[in-house]
Order: sequence, then structure tokens, then C-alpha cells
Amino acid sequence: MISDLVNQTLEMELWAGWHQFWLQDDDISLGRDADLWNEETVRQMIVVGPRFVWIGTDRHATVPVKLIVSQNPYAKDLDKYDLVNRCGLEIQTGRIVIGGCGDYWPESRRIDVPAGYYEIIIGYGKLDTWRGNGLEGDDFYDVFVSPSKSLIETRTLKDTRQKPHGILNN
Repeated sequence: MISDLVNQTLEMELWAGWHQFWLQDDDISLGRDADLWNEETVRQMIVVGPRFVWIGTDRHATVPVKLIVSQNPYAKDLDKYDLVNRCGLEIQTGRIVIGGCGDYWPESRRIDVPAGYYEIIIGYGKLDTWRGNGLEGDDFYDVFVSPSKSLIETRTLKDTRQKPHGILNN
């Protein structure tokens, strides 16, 4: 375990252009790969590479996101989420960057963490609440980050949605 990890929480509004926002290591060359989006990953609402995670959203709009970094941040109460995904992320630079599509890289939010492997749990709440033109809704996204001994395989822990992800229905 990474013993010098400082507990931190960031609350923000991110532009989820193309129904997504991202989390990754602070080396832009480790990049993101849009080619990984396919029918399965869109339904699962997540694309994962070794040093990046693209998180799908229900709306193509600004969405509320909470990033919680802690030794043991995993919320045991999953009742408030419609979908929960788990994956791994490797951080080499000592900084996690989080941003929305179209964010200017140097101005994206950063959080300092020790280099190493991390477990990422994403709780997607109040999905399928978008209204009108799909820009208004009550969906929210909680991203829990905690140390891990190795890279974790991506899997869905909970899915109670009645219909597929909004992007498939637009």
C-alpha cells in the first residue's frame, strides 16, 4: 500500500462532450485512445488503458463529478448508484489529471498522489434522468481512487439501468 497518500476530495463540473470525461496520469504522451470506444464499452460507460480512464456519461453536457482519493475510499453503500464500474490505473508522474472533453490540458485539474497502481471505482448516479434535448438532468458521477498492489481488471460491479446508456438512444 502507498502509505503517504493524502486523502483528498475535489468536487467539480466537467464538460462531458461526446458523453465522456477522463482521468489519467499527468504525462500527456501516455494519452487516451478514442478508438477503444465500441458498442460494449459504450454500454459499460468506461474505456480503460494502462494510464487513462475515459468515463462515459448519460448526457452530452456539463455534469457534476466528485473525485475522492483515499487509502480506503470505496463506498460500501452502492444503493445510490445505477451503475458501478471498477478498473485500475497506473500513475508514474505522481499526479492524476481529470478533465472534460475539450479541456485545455495545462489548465485541467490535478491531484498529487504517490506513483503506483490505483483502484478506481466509478459510481454513476441518477442515470436516465435527462430531459428535453438531453442537456438537462440529475445524473452525477463519483470517482473513488485508492492504492492497489497491481493493475486491476475492468469489470462492472452493479448495473440496474432499465435501458442502455443514453448515447445509444440519441
